[in-house]
Amino acid sequence: MAQIVEDFEDTAYTVVITGSWERTNTTAYAGSWCLRSPANTRHNATYDATITVPPGATELVFWYRVSTEAGYDLFQVLVGGQVVLTDSGQSTWKQTAVINVTGQSTVTLRYSKDVSVSEGQDAVFVDDIVFTVPGPADTEPPTAPQNLRVTGKTAFTVDLEWDPASDNVAVTGYDVHRDGGLVSTVTGTTYTDQGLAPETTYTYTVAARDAAGNVSPPSTPVTVTTNRFVPPPGVQVDPSTPPLVSGAADVLATQSFTAPAGSLLVACCAFGGNQHPTVANTGQPLTWVRRAALGPGDGGENTTATIYTALVPAAQTLTVTATSPTSGNTGALMVYVVTGVDSEPVGATGVASFYGETPWSPTLLSTTKSGSRVFLVASNWYSDTINTIDAAFTGVPFDTYWCSGIVAYQAIPTTTPGPVTVTLNNDLFGGIWRGNVAAIEVLPGEQPEEPAGPPPFHAWGIPL
Repeated sequence: MAQIVEDFEDTAYTVVITGSWERTNTTAYAGSWCLRSPANTRHNATYDATITVPPGATELVFWYRVSTEAGYDLFQVLVGGQVVLTDSGQSTWKQTAVINVTGQSTVTLRYSKDVSVSEGQDAVFVDDIVFTVPGPADTEPPTAPQNLRVTGKTAFTVDLEWDPASDNVAVTGYDVHRDGGLVSTVTGTTYTDQGLAPETTYTYTVAARDAAGNVSPPSTPVTVTTNRFVPPPGVQVDPSTPPLVSGAADVLATQSFTAPAGSLLVACCAFGGNQHPTVANTGQPLTWVRRAALGPGDGGENTTATIYTALVPAAQTLTVTATSPTSGNTGALMVYVVTGVDSEPVGATGVASFYGETPWSPTLLSTTKSGSRVFLVASNWYSDTINTIDAAFTGVPFDTYWCSGIVAYQAIPTTTPGPVTVTLNNDLFGGIWRGNVAAIEVLPGEQPEEPAGPPPFHAWGIPL
């Protein structure tokens, strides 16, 4: 009799698990890692993790902990579509009774939340999953995958494919290694590696694994160099840019959007509080850099105006969140998706503050390169009314309780480097503006020169 154990201590699982649950080290029954449902703060939402039952397995036990609202936010285990366990509330780690999985193909872990208030961590944690398989232990590894090959590549991605491996019982997955490190475990025989650097050489191998955790020898390695990145001409705001979000909240999040590879995200944040926000994203983590910021703590007026940027190495779908450390806040977030940018995308930066009657016409910065554009966020603490901006900028006004303003970008690219001035107005309350502006210059990418062609053919005896 053999046991197949998944303890989540490494990213290569011994069983196949799909769905929205993720590995976490925030808590564990044993060791440092376990499986966690998504933190569920949405009403009437359900999150599943589907576990593939190893061939021949007859029994299942595992440890779990719930941290939910008792009686309403439920953790359930389903086998063959039938519920075999239901729990909720706040608990320490406990082990399930033996669950019969004979002849079953999957087991579903499900966490669902009703419309009532949040309690605990709004999550369920699972650890040390153990399947029992009658008969002698399987110690025979699969064969090595054959014919690993590159089927496509871009500046940021590599597409791989290989022939299936074989096993005395069954192959359950493949470990994909890049430059000796594990990057993913997949169930099929294809994989797209993303987030790579342009014009960079990588070496890949693939190994097969079975349900008992036996791993094959690696495939023959394949080496590939990613393409050169050629940015589209000119700095442009991409149509994938999500709409502005604003309101009385400490946390603001955009709608989901898909940013193209090589694009730059420009997150323009304004909050009525006196501390600058942080910015993060779902999906593949991006490196967010604070480029320009002004608030009371920096010698500015009330409210904060902050701009972050992040390069997107590979196309992905994500949301962006700005979180203010000041409680009871109000503000706005606008994330521009910008294409055609340089690999070092930000040139000049500038900030300005003002308290007085508008129009206010600050010189924001002095651009450094032809073809660049300026992005800005202007926040006004004095008035919760919509403000206006001159026609040199394409503006999106926002209007929230005790904070209003504009996020905008230069309507026409810079033709000659030099000072950039913007005119801002407040429509009501005597035209008073009390707030700050932060601005950055986004630089265009260098376009490759066309290779020189051969000289034109000229036949003897024909006049030039």
